[in-house]
Amino acid sequence: MQGHIAREDVDDIRSFLSNDRKCGDAWCFTMGQSLCGLNQWVNNDGSIDVSANLYEREFDNDDIETALQILAVRYPSLDLTLHSGSDYESTVCSATFHVKDGVVTRCAPEVETIRDCRCVSIIEYLSKLEDKREFL
Repeated sequence: MQGHIAREDVDDIRSFLSNDRKCGDAWCFTMGQSLCGLNQWVNNDGSIDVSANLYEREFDNDDIETALQILAVRYPSLDLTLHSGSDYESTVCSATFHVKDGVVTRCAPEVETIRDCRCVSIIEYLSKLEDKREFL
């Protein structure tokens, strides 16, 4: 998932996605430790560049599309591309989603494979820490 959101929406989207009861069907994008690699996926500057295994919790492309629609309407500044895997831990792309100007578009795969979050998530996490001692 790569893209950005307006800086003024960062705190609100983080708050919205930090509460399972508040975010409803957008739950697959919650900002917690529950999904492989997702965690705090909106950076302080509004940039988004993360890989995660949503299938780990049995979310499919329909769930992803529903969640993106909720986020797109709530946050019109959200502009991102998401490449979805085809099955649990698969890196074969099954669909590409685009979110722009409050609209979600589901397309045929635009890439053959997606980044494997099992390999990069800890490296990405560590690279974003200002003080590496926080990890210890």
